[in-house]
Amino acid sequence: MNRSDSPTNQPHADTEPAQPTATPSREPREPLEPREPLEPRGSRDSRLRLLSRIFALTGLWGFLKDYAKTKEGKVSFLLFVIVLLGNAAGVEAALWLNAWNGRFFDALAAVDRAKIVEELVTFVGIVSVVILVLVATSYVQDRLVIKVRRELTERMIERWLSDASAHYRLSLKGTEPDNPDQRILEDTGDFAALSINLLMSAYESLLTLIGFSAILWSLSTPLVVGEWTIPGYMLWACVLYTVLGTWLTHLIGRPLKRLNVEAQHREADLRFAFIEKRRHGDAVAGAKGEAFERRKLTAGLHHLTDLLIRRAKKSRDLDLFTVGLGQITHLTPLVLGLPSLFAGTIALGGLMQLRGAFADVARALSWVILSYDQLAHFAAVCARLNGLLTALEAADREAAEKAEGRKSAETAQGLRACVAVAIPDGRVLRADVSGAPGETVFLTGPSGTGKSTFLRTVAGFGEADGELSVDPSLAWVPQAPYLFVGTLRENLLYGADAGEAGDQRLWDLLDTFGLSGLKGRLLDVCDWRTRLSGGEAQRVVLIRAVLAAPKVLLLDEATSALDPALADAVLRTLEAELPETLILAVTHQIFPTGADESSGSNESGFRRPGRSGRPARTRRTVRLESVSAVPA
Repeated sequence: MNRSDSPTNQPHADTEPAQPTATPSREPREPLEPREPLEPRGSRDSRLRLLSRIFALTGLWGFLKDYAKTKEGKVSFLLFVIVLLGNAAGVEAALWLNAWNGRFFDALAAVDRAKIVEELVTFVGIVSVVILVLVATSYVQDRLVIKVRRELTERMIERWLSDASAHYRLSLKGTEPDNPDQRILEDTGDFAALSINLLMSAYESLLTLIGFSAILWSLSTPLVVGEWTIPGYMLWACVLYTVLGTWLTHLIGRPLKRLNVEAQHREADLRFAFIEKRRHGDAVAGAKGEAFERRKLTAGLHHLTDLLIRRAKKSRDLDLFTVGLGQITHLTPLVLGLPSLFAGTIALGGLMQLRGAFADVARALSWVILSYDQLAHFAAVCARLNGLLTALEAADREAAEKAEGRKSAETAQGLRACVAVAIPDGRVLRADVSGAPGETVFLTGPSGTGKSTFLRTVAGFGEADGELSVDPSLAWVPQAPYLFVGTLRENLLYGADAGEAGDQRLWDLLDTFGLSGLKGRLLDVCDWRTRLSGGEAQRVVLIRAVLAAPKVLLLDEATSALDPALADAVLRTLEAELPETLILAVTHQIFPTGADESSGSNESGFRRPGRSGRPARTRRTVRLESVSAVPA
């Protein structure tokens, strides 16, 4: 007995396989461009790639072993054992029903009414037990899949958003695998479902093959061909029939693997394009680019639908063969068994048993081909997850190496950087920058000089040659403020170093930074990206920095949305709140430099704490300029 959703009961899977691992250089920046032609059907390279994806599972073993050692992993293993027992019970029930078929049809042939009634009652009892067992097994298996998916997805999220910021390191280096969100959410779910379902169906097929092969052998009378006597000829006929049918099914259905993978690619690219248009809706509307975007999206849609039509045609051809083969499977054992029935060596009940056993053995022997699409899907999923994990491990190793190199800086105060930094356009930025606690250093220079790249390098997210020593208590504020859907309080306290702060502290900071109007909205839940102006959003992010209280604060155009007077007022407020912090600010704005001993209220109305007893903060400017790359 098999679950109705078992892969072995389907002529082929209609689910679209996840896309295989892309090369690290692939970035979905032009998602709707026509892709490379599909590889030739049956090419040696395609077969090797499929095998490599299957064996990519081995790269996940470490990840799975860690999960298996946890308490949740042990509970999952217990559920797994229960499902194994349930599937074994289902196969045993199938053997009971096969034996019942023999007794029932013998009773029909003999017109034994009492026996017929007895067997019908037996059938109701068997089926009732089978239904309960299969439903319970199916439920436990579904719970197992959900549980494993949840745990593995949580672990993938932890790996992706590690404290070492692997996700950002990959994006900076251009080695980020394509669609990591899809890999973490969809591929992990597919991995959980496919691994369990395929394993259970293979286990069930093995038990079925063992049990029903014995029945097929025992019911087969020896076949005499000339001087040769073939015992159990129905079993050998079933094997030959299945091998031939499997080969033809593979031959007809092989193109579907390639088409399914490509369809998954194009579906993901089209979704990505829509997300990008939503994300940059203001730019599209401002430039009146709707017509161009319509054409691009429509072209992508046409590429996708053309591919789906090709896939539908191949699926039609496969269905035509597999449906016909399924019907022939029921007829073949009857035709082969009729001579024995006419010779009187087998009764009608035995013939019906023979038919059932033949079909079950054929199905068990066909497990690989019947699960072919799911196996290809599983192989692609394993390769994609393995590719993501490999990339994350590489990023973590890089972070660990950088951390090892910075151990000497754990006692450093402020910043000392005399470095050469490669910027994306191929030039080299040579920077000699230093700063002491309680100092503000402005980094200026022409656009494209590499100021932001230098700041990322100081933050630990870039490569540099030379001397770099910085206090490890560091915070970095990029130009684009990050706000999310949630409460204003959550946005203010965002980050590992923010800690906890009472409402009074948050109210005071909102007052101090000129955001008094938000004091009553700490618990409001909304998309703060759309509720705040650019200048307000930047000030919320700066309050975040104050709450983190770093020893070194890196600002990348963090006041660019403010007018010069307001920007200077905000910066002076920040300096007052962090008097012992070195502030390193990339800016195109001009700020007064020198010693600042002011306190109280500034000219813009910001309330700043006094500095009684504290040394004056020094401001100075360092101009950065890139130089041409030196040939190797």
